[in-house]
Amino acid sequence: DSSEQGRLFGILEAGRGLFPVFYGLIIVWIFNKLGAALGAMRGVFIAYSVLCFFGALVAFLFIKYEKEEGERQKGASGKEVLQIIKMPGMWLVALVIFSSYNMYACFSYLTPYMTEFFGLSDSMGATLYLIRFYAIGVVGGIASGFIADKTGSNARVIAIVFLIAIAGLIG
Repeated sequence: DSSEQGRLFGILEAGRGLFPVFYGLIIVWIFNKLGAALGAMRGVFIAYSVLCFFGALVAFLFIKYEKEEGERQKGASGKEVLQIIKMPGMWLVALVIFSSYNMYACFSYLTPYMTEFFGLSDSMGATLYLIRFYAIGVVGGIASGFIADKTGSNARVIAIVFLIAIAGLIG
């Protein structure tokens, strides 16, 4: 029910982060085994291709789509789009999405910063990237979902997390 929405969404986000960590660690391992040089990129491309094929096969075998009777695709009319644009809530959602994207863009500078100024190897930088970008989401997604359900306010938890992220970026 709606009282479990935060927790369930957090678990969903954790699942989205789990597979990229798994795939990424395999790729870093292959890159290191092949010499961590330009030639190793061929092995990385082949490995990603195999992993994508494997993921597509798993999705094909286990995800079933059942079209409901009478279901059809319908686009929004110009009048409906204009009506949505006039909604203040839509602009707040757009602001959250824009802010989230900017956070991700800022976070992408961490790995080059660590390799350039702190001397981390490319492999360690890639591993740090996986942990920072995906693995933290596994733990953070579940934790923030449970906290949102406990407090009863998803919006409050999102606002607090954004403030923490802003403080971290400034720091």
